[in-house]
Amino acid sequence: MNEELIRKIVREELDKILKQGIKIGENTITITGTQIDMGGGSIINLGSPVMITRVAYLNVGSDSTEVTITGLNHERLLVMGHFHNANASSTVSYRVFVNDDTTSTNYYAQILEVTGTTVSASNANDSVFARAEPLGRAPFMIYIARPLGRIASNRYIKLICFNTYNNGANLTTRITSIVRQVDEDVNITSLTFQCSKSGALSSGSRIRVFDVT
Repeated sequence: MNEELIRKIVREELDKILKQGIKIGENTITITGTQIDMGGGSIINLGSPVMITRVAYLNVGSDSTEVTITGLNHERLLVMGHFHNANASSTVSYRVFVNDDTTSTNYYAQILEVTGTTVSASNANDSVFARAEPLGRAPFMIYIARPLGRIASNRYIKLICFNTYNNGANLTTRITSIVRQVDEDVNITSLTFQCSKSGALSSGSRIRVFDVT
């Protein structure tokens, strides 16, 4: 049997067990959808579950300046990964672009950085969302949502980004909110990542993209 068939059989068997109930002491616990019946009249409602499914994975195989993930078509995405900066002398900035729009001035960003006890805030007409120190490996996470505005002036793709770089007393946490105005309600169909120094989106960088429903 192949792996997918084994998973299907395991899911079906687990579903049967949960529907029949699990006997604990005098009570039988049953699980139906998002409801857990603990027996004795005690019911727990879990609400609507959040489903997260990986839809893309990129392992950068050679030092690059820009990479693009295509074949997407989603309302909401969660992106997690890390950038490896093989440059020995420079801290490198990384930009994110959505739906093939690689003009950085089409994006607006609000940035909050914390290093030690020093807090700085700024904004920029740009899409820089992460940095990596020389020879560093900087993790990041992005949540992206498609526009939901009913009128053109409210149609923005919005991103919330988290990144950390440097080490020890210079450890820096960076939080960036980014928006890009669009002409119509559209799904997210592609993501492009670009670094500020040639080849500093280096081999070993990894990007995982998840659909959120």
